[in-house]
Amino acid sequence: MTIGAIVSEFGLRLIANLLEVAPSLVLAYAITGLASEFVPAASLAWLGKGSSFVRALKGMAIAAPMPLCSCSAVPLFQRLSAVPGGGVAAFAFLLAGPELGLDSVLISIPLLGAPMTALRTAAAVLVAVVVALILGRAVGDAAPVPTGRRAMPVTTPIAPPVRERMRRAFHFGFEESLGHTLLWILAGLLVAALVAPTPAAATVASWPTPLQILALAALGMPTYVCASAATPLVATLLASGVSPGAGIAFLIAGPATNLTTFALVARCYGRPAARLFTASVLLTVVGVAWAADSAARRLDVEAPLASSAVVESASVWQLVAVALLGIALSRLIIRRGWRHFVAELRAPFATVPHADAPRL
Repeated sequence: MTIGAIVSEFGLRLIANLLEVAPSLVLAYAITGLASEFVPAASLAWLGKGSSFVRALKGMAIAAPMPLCSCSAVPLFQRLSAVPGGGVAAFAFLLAGPELGLDSVLISIPLLGAPMTALRTAAAVLVAVVVALILGRAVGDAAPVPTGRRAMPVTTPIAPPVRERMRRAFHFGFEESLGHTLLWILAGLLVAALVAPTPAAATVASWPTPLQILALAALGMPTYVCASAATPLVATLLASGVSPGAGIAFLIAGPATNLTTFALVARCYGRPAARLFTASVLLTVVGVAWAADSAARRLDVEAPLASSAVVESASVWQLVAVALLGIALSRLIIRRGWRHFVAELRAPFATVPHADAPRL
């Protein structure tokens, strides 16, 4: 195959992947913006009430409408940890946030298929609940280590006019949320188009399923990878024959547990808690991924890999969605400059969280 043919094939795969995910991303950013403005914010005290299981569910519930990466979850985790009895909710939020965000769920449907998306979501919920219960029992109601930030008082401001609220919803959805996640997603699409079905992926697919699961979980944990950005890469790996359980292990372990979250838990609860957190996540992810793999094989789940046929039969909605994302990204680049986006890509590896992370 000539270099020109390779470049052409790569370009077609990249465009096909982008067309597949663009409508889901536009919908996710729109819903996220509306939820941030029209879903009422309440005092965080309710998160510390109820049984440990109920508190874990509450922590996951507040993460659902937010397109979170582990770095933007830092200030929210600190606030939840400061709530009396809120440790369980805080850990569930930290683990489930990157996986249960609307962008992660909606981008999974066209790339992984509805059955695989359901398995991914169920696995993320199970891992978050189990690990949160383990850590909640270990740390108890002990106050977190002070972080130098004072808790902000809860106020109930007068609601502005609907037009102003819609403007703020658009700003949050298509500027803040899009600015935090879109470059990571584009990077994931780029890597997925480069990887395609390769001999390396086929080699991993030839390993026994338990080894695949353990290897991809271990690979994902120390590195930072946005949940949405990892999705197209996993879709490509699945098309190469990698087991569904291994794909789920990478999808959960990478976004939720990395050097950023280890440092955060160590700073708030101490290094023993951070080590327990890491070990609990690894063991739980491996076990849940094994169960998910068995379920996927019984259901005969296959990921729908995008092809050049998608480019040839692109719908008007897909083209409009790509155009909207392009306009929104170009507008942000013009307003904020490239330095903002370089800082966004470096943020997961820094010790300070996003200044404009979602607020509770």
